[in-house]
Amino acid sequence: MALLKERELRERLRAYNLPTTGKRAVQELEQRYGEFRVAVQSALDAGEAVSYREIVQRLDRRDRRVAHAALNPITLRSGGGSGPCAAPDGGLVGGSSGVELASKLV
Repeated sequence: MALLKERELRERLRAYNLPTTGKRAVQELEQRYGEFRVAVQSALDAGEAVSYREIVQRLDRRDRRVAHAALNPITLRSGGGSGPCAAPDGGLVGGSSGVELASKLV
């Protein structure tokens, strides 16, 4: 992607209705377009019949979840409660609230 000029990159993003704004314009645009390409290839590899529009919507939902999580960090309880606890891989295990939370993050 580094070979594309900023204008060309913005045109490609617009063609798929992807956002064309960002703090560090070129780096964020390259990252966004790269993520889109990976999502398209993943859908093709999985044999999914999805439109570009659906892939863009998935990426948008993911970005919103990530932004929301950054603004609302999860605090884990310590001790003998039945709530979630941190797993070695950073995921959540145990307790129904942990299961519910994990399913929302997927």
